[in-house]
Amino acid sequence: MKPHERRPSPSLRVREGILSNHWLSIPEFAQYFHLKIKTSYSLAARGKLPEGSILRFGRQIRINVDVIEGSGVPSLASPKGRDR
Repeated sequence: MKPHERRPSPSLRVREGILSNHWLSIPEFAQYFHLKIKTSYSLAARGKLPEGSILRFGRQIRINVDVIEGSGVPSLASPKGRDR
């Protein structure tokens, strides 16, 4: 890797087609599901994500992708995001 190249976030590294770490930060979650960061924070704050998918410690928020994909929430069940 060249010095000027950015390394991918550790939680987004893919190993054999599977995410190696399924807990994503809000910006990573927004990128994965093609949402705005503000929308992602809003979904978490309003309780619109499935139970057990949010982990809070201090001010940090992590979202479990497996729980969301397995929940059947139509707009978030696939990383394609919403239809336009």
